[in-house]
Amino acid sequence: MKALAIVAVAFTHAGLGPWSPRYSAWDFWLCAVWVNFQVPAFLLVSGFLYHRGEAIPAGTVRARLVRVLVPYLVACGVAYALGIAEAGSWGALLFQLATASTLGIYYFVFLLLLFIPTIWVLSRLSRRSLWALCATLWGWGLVVEIYAYVFLVGAEGETAPFEGLFWLMRSPLNFTYAMFVTGWLMAAHREALSHWVGDRRRAAGAACVAGVLGYLVLGRMAPWLTAGVLRSLYTLAVVACVVLWTRGRTAPGWVRFLSQTSLGLYLYHQMFQVSLQPLVAAWPAPLRIATVALGGLSAAAALCLAGRRLLGLRARLVLGA
Repeated sequence: MKALAIVAVAFTHAGLGPWSPRYSAWDFWLCAVWVNFQVPAFLLVSGFLYHRGEAIPAGTVRARLVRVLVPYLVACGVAYALGIAEAGSWGALLFQLATASTLGIYYFVFLLLLFIPTIWVLSRLSRRSLWALCATLWGWGLVVEIYAYVFLVGAEGETAPFEGLFWLMRSPLNFTYAMFVTGWLMAAHREALSHWVGDRRRAAGAACVAGVLGYLVLGRMAPWLTAGVLRSLYTLAVVACVVLWTRGRTAPGWVRFLSQTSLGLYLYHQMFQVSLQPLVAAWPAPLRIATVALGGLSAAAALCLAGRRLLGLRARLVLGA
């Protein structure tokens, strides 16, 4: 799931924005619709992988934070050194680092660093309390979504004020923490889920495929509705499809590599995409998008491979590789 999500992330950042005069249907479908499971899926998988059946000590929480924070700060340093990111003052620099806005795509780091400390609490809650928390988060996420459409986005997806979107993307109540806690709950009930799916594999698969196709149809009919709760449900459908499809199979080496280096790929792929985009700007849209997406991802993968060779195990701490 992490491998598929990081590929989707690369495609998300490979297209033109809807404000561009050269924005096309290819940019919409390849970079703004099918990819919409990417960040929610990473949050879901993070919650799943961080789960432990016993109380998590503070030292483990600290180690988890360091393994995200150090590669993030190194990547920020690279972005500033290359001139891809800029800060007009020390205050602006500190604000960008603190809010994970050195590059616009780094907001995921802000969320992850916000959620990791809570695993200390989650590991000490009863399952009943976890279910209650998860239900509350999903309910509150729906309230936040309604607020966003009424006060930030407006009718039929009108452009929202940047300030509102900046904090909305970093809100733990915008279904983001709900996805993280849902992943944690899935891990807590892993055996029961496995048995349930095993008994209903075909029906579950059909329902998930229907969910994915329904979301894509919605993207055609009402693009402005593809965020929020529907995006989260789409994510759950995609994850379930992947789980069902790969059940009992061994992941190929390239899938394991993409999964293990997903943080490093996420932090660096756009730096290479920025250089690629002017070179292919005049190309046909599908070729342009595929080249930028896969080119940026491949270059970031090469960086991670080189980092592993030069740094060994330290590459995971320094580069997220």
